[in-house]
Amino acid sequence: MSKTVCDQYEVLQAIEDNILALADTVGVKEPEDIEDDKMSFLEAVYALPAAPDAAGAPTRRIYEAIFAILEENLSVGLNLASYFLLVELDKHYPRVNVEELLKLSSSAAAKGLAFENEIWSPFSGPFDKLDKSSKIGIVARSSYSNKCDYEAFVTLLEGIANETDTKQWMQTDSGQGQQAKDGILHMGSHQIVGLVLRFKYFTHEIEQDFKIRYDSFKVTQNMDCLTDSFLIQIFKGPRRKALVSLLLRLLARSCIYNDHKGQDYCFEEHGDMHSVKVQTAVMDLNKISSSVQSLLLMIMDFDVEYGKRLESSPKQTKQEGNRISIWDLISDIIGYEKFLLAPLLQVLENPVYKMRVIFNYFIRNAPQPIVKDLREKRDKATVEDFLNCFAQSNDARNIYRSIETDILQLLLAHAFNAFVMQYACSQHYAPDVTISGICKLLMSAFENIQTISGDFELHSAGRQALITAEVISSHMAVVK
Repeated sequence: MSKTVCDQYEVLQAIEDNILALADTVGVKEPEDIEDDKMSFLEAVYALPAAPDAAGAPTRRIYEAIFAILEENLSVGLNLASYFLLVELDKHYPRVNVEELLKLSSSAAAKGLAFENEIWSPFSGPFDKLDKSSKIGIVARSSYSNKCDYEAFVTLLEGIANETDTKQWMQTDSGQGQQAKDGILHMGSHQIVGLVLRFKYFTHEIEQDFKIRYDSFKVTQNMDCLTDSFLIQIFKGPRRKALVSLLLRLLARSCIYNDHKGQDYCFEEHGDMHSVKVQTAVMDLNKISSSVQSLLLMIMDFDVEYGKRLESSPKQTKQEGNRISIWDLISDIIGYEKFLLAPLLQVLENPVYKMRVIFNYFIRNAPQPIVKDLREKRDKATVEDFLNCFAQSNDARNIYRSIETDILQLLLAHAFNAFVMQYACSQHYAPDVTISGICKLLMSAFENIQTISGDFELHSAGRQALITAEVISSHMAVVK
């Protein structure tokens, strides 16, 4: 090591020591002083990349100090500042796969860039490995920290679930106005903000890791690229069901806001502090929902690829015979907690995945002779196949006896919604499949259920689907 390099290293070490000293609050007694010192530390780290002598990403000690502030959960300001700094550092020092690294290394665009094999991560365990057997792998990313593992992740999810579950504001009964208002304001407290931001950051890390691995998998078709990811290491084995159940519960609770947002007691005029807390609560609920959606979509993406691999390898299929897919897990969970179905279908924007959830639940709960064709077609089943199950009045009656009317309305409405989205993009449908024919099948299915049920009540999802079907049918008739 040359003298110049040694001098630069010593300068950087001194800068790091001085910055870390700002985060050291030993002996500081006043909460305001502690918060000021920690905020000064975060501001110093934020400015560090712009320093003339700065080289490479912040060290492990810097990252752990930032993350420790997020974990301490002292105030909304510190929570937000530490979260956004961690995300900003990820943007400034992005991870790349080997193929991209090789391209960058040999390109003019790479001039002045520094590449590091070791980057801090909040997850523990040897999750990241460079696959030497494939031409393209993942850049090695050492897990310096053991801040988060499966148990810690579950504890975090349970903490958020408990905070959002124990509040009376989730009840829709009349007379719960004050509890609803208090609950919304509680959601804006710094304790919950800290939990939510930590969950959001973990999701961000999982998503970044999975994306780069998924891109490499598309090139190499090496399943290890995905199975070694943070996501699969956490959501694997028997614990998958418990975690998916927790995610669905969090999704349901974040959607409760939509049930209350139009009610006066949630958004009546408050003082400035109340107004800020309400806005913070809304952000918290949106962050929970978006994080859960991201995790579920990644798990579904993995299961689709893993299912293809099992179909193409009979030997592996036999070895993995007891493995439960995400679709079966969701059906099992919703079978016991049916209130989780509506929020999931409401936020699931991918029409193919939405249909899989619907078809799988329907096949598992409807009379088996009726769903025989649907089950045999599996992934090739269409909305037309699904709606044809209701075409005969006797079949509709047997389905009605097996599945509650509320659930049937949700399945029919969201299956139609998924079809409309797919049809608009011309995905998976032959030219002879007419949208007017699907509209007629939908209206016929609702008519049969209404005839069978003596006290049929049309809910919002079903009403919206029927109105859309009637409008489309009328328009198609005029066009013809």
